[in-house]
Amino acid sequence: MNYERIEADYFEALSAYDEDPYVEIDIWPGDNFVGHMQVVIKGAAGTPYAGGQFVFEIKMFSDYPFSPPGVFCHTPIWHPNIALGRTPPTKNSWRDNVCFDIIDPRRVGKVDPTTQTAGWTPTRDIVMLLEAMKLMIHMFPPFFNPADPLNEDSAKQYLEDQNGFITKAKEMTDRYAR
Repeated sequence: MNYERIEADYFEALSAYDEDPYVEIDIWPGDNFVGHMQVVIKGAAGTPYAGGQFVFEIKMFSDYPFSPPGVFCHTPIWHPNIALGRTPPTKNSWRDNVCFDIIDPRRVGKVDPTTQTAGWTPTRDIVMLLEAMKLMIHMFPPFFNPADPLNEDSAKQYLEDQNGFITKAKEMTDRYAR
């Protein structure tokens, strides 16, 4: 495990987001390893997630930075790229809760021909990951991508009934993310 790289990435992220009102970073509660983080992404005004605080768990594994960290969203959210109803992560479930190219192990070192987004490479870091997560919650394409959903019901509703999607996303934000 590359502890120096993990520590450098953690402290770089703390510095990069020190004054960002949308991102809070800390070590995962009950752990003392900087490679196991709690990240809170706050919803932006103008989105159905406005005012919400969405808790993510990020974990770097022994082959980091050669493979992406695991990302798990603990806050229920109506979002095309975040699964509902998942239990807390186990060794094998880190990669089936949040869907986007930067953490997809099948896309390591590859570029998606449709979205032109690149998968993980060792030159990427936690700052890049956190920015992608923030853009996903703030509904910026290609990070917010109903065409490549994990929550198919949410994606279908977004594509067919945006008003209904916004209503449901706001209701879930009010119920679970405040």
